[in-house]
Amino acid sequence: MEAQQEVPINVNPEEIEGQLDPMNYPIPGESLTSEPGDKPFENPPHTNDAELVIDKAIQFFSDPEQLDILLSSLAAGMPVEAVVQTFALAGVSNGMFSPDVAELMKPALTIHIIQLALDNNIPIQIFTDEIPSEDERALKLQEGTMRAMKGSNPDLHRHIRGKQNLDKVKGRLEEIKTSRAAKERLQNIEDEIPMESDGSFLEMEEV
Repeated sequence: MEAQQEVPINVNPEEIEGQLDPMNYPIPGESLTSEPGDKPFENPPHTNDAELVIDKAIQFFSDPEQLDILLSSLAAGMPVEAVVQTFALAGVSNGMFSPDVAELMKPALTIHIIQLALDNNIPIQIFTDEIPSEDERALKLQEGTMRAMKGSNPDLHRHIRGKQNLDKVKGRLEEIKTSRAAKERLQNIEDEIPMESDGSFLEMEEV
């Protein structure tokens, strides 16, 4: 017996209170009342061959749609370790392979994903403990979006790149103008400062 998950009719946060039964939670030991083997991971896995699992994983990420999702996730800052862990957990939960095979598969899949990122010029974060800053994540996301746009919509990519280059040129011109104006202002200030006599021989000649 399993408690059914309640879905509120109204999703408005102000009106959702009172639509859920506070007593509708699993009771201690409830999972022991279900039939053994009812869950996929409670049955023998489909395969215990680590090499076969690695080949299937590489084939999965070779699909164009899955590859786009993977590269977009990496460009957005998702660590390679998190991708591999998610894939391994899904395989074990669905009874595709055992936890031991999942651990054997992880190094090879990690190397494969890193190589995919390098082939597509995507900066990656390998481990989950490497927490990038907000600016780094935004920059990675922007770079990944531009790379994807270059293949899917080259005209828009060229337009945006051209505008970015134009903005850079304008910014550089403004810096040059500001620097030149500062130099001219400094020169004018130096010209306006009166020079005090030090009693040198040349000044005595002029007098």
